[in-house]
Amino acid sequence: MKSTKIGFKIVVMVCAVVIAISAIMGFIINHKVESVLQSQATELLQKKLS
Repeated sequence: MKSTKIGFKIVVMVCAVVIAISAIMGFIINHKVESVLQSQATELLQKKLS
């Protein structure tokens, strides 16, 4: 029983790490996409105004 408990703990730890990494990556990607979209939007507005 002890060995299965240790294995279960390792699986839970790995899952937690994977979820944390994917959450961080998603946050970074969202931030980059937003900044790119904002810069493109401002460029389009400047072209329309000029």
